[in-house]
Amino acid sequence: ESAKTGKDTLTMTHDQIAKYTGSAREVVSRMLKYFENEDMVELGRGRVRLKDKKRLKELARQ
Repeated sequence: ESAKTGKDTLTMTHDQIAKYTGSAREVVSRMLKYFENEDMVELGRGRVRLKDKKRLKELARQ
């Protein structure tokens, strides 16, 4: 989504991300919390700011 919009902040809820990726909201919430604890994203109400796109891309390739 960031690549499409060119923005580092996504205005999507956990539920919207789950539907977009074909996952469960609980799984999305758990993973986003992990990414936040690892300082890769910053979470806010209805938004996710990507702080370390390089690390996120590396995880996506695994």
